[in-house]
Amino acid sequence: YVLFFSRGKEVPKEFLSPRVRIVYFSKKIIPFFHSHYILAKEIAKEKVDIFHSPSGTLPLFYGGKSVITIADLAMYINPKWFSPKKIIGDFFWRKMVIPQSIKKAQKIIAISENTKNDIIKYFHIDEKKIVVTHLGVETENISDVKAAETLKKFDISEKKYFLFIGTIEPRKNIINIVKAFEKAFPPLPSPPPPGGREYNLVLAGG
Repeated sequence: YVLFFSRGKEVPKEFLSPRVRIVYFSKKIIPFFHSHYILAKEIAKEKVDIFHSPSGTLPLFYGGKSVITIADLAMYINPKWFSPKKIIGDFFWRKMVIPQSIKKAQKIIAISENTKNDIIKYFHIDEKKIVVTHLGVETENISDVKAAETLKKFDISEKKYFLFIGTIEPRKNIINIVKAFEKAFPPLPSPPPPGGREYNLVLAGG
């Protein structure tokens, strides 16, 4: 396997193997030229049988066999969720880079049936080209002491709770999470009864 990394990125120890060769992309100087022309040449130079892009896009000038993974099409479904500061860049991304990547890739990995249906709806491609593969779960061994400290810090060590982990932004639908929680567990009267709520809602994310 050939694994491509941006220059300066640390390689996870799980990837260090005699069967793996690490290749660092060159330093980015002119963003567009680098992302779509230089990277295409650097990937082609390695003569890989098939290139997998987990970012959902391919360099425009890359012509080899490829697979892309698409998490969602939020940029098309709710463009208002994204910053208007780079209107030209967003337009180029939505009108050229993503459609061309979807067209060129031999296979598309969608992380859910919903994403698969959105790809078919917005790009009218044969569903046989799409494979649904749900995301895996990475488990990190956290010491019992550290876990206990964190739970105590936020006053949830002895409580039952629902946990949301993700960035705090509109497209994560957090407002409806809060509404659903409030419907299941109505606001407490004042003063609250001993012990408070049966369950708490915990939001964790930047």
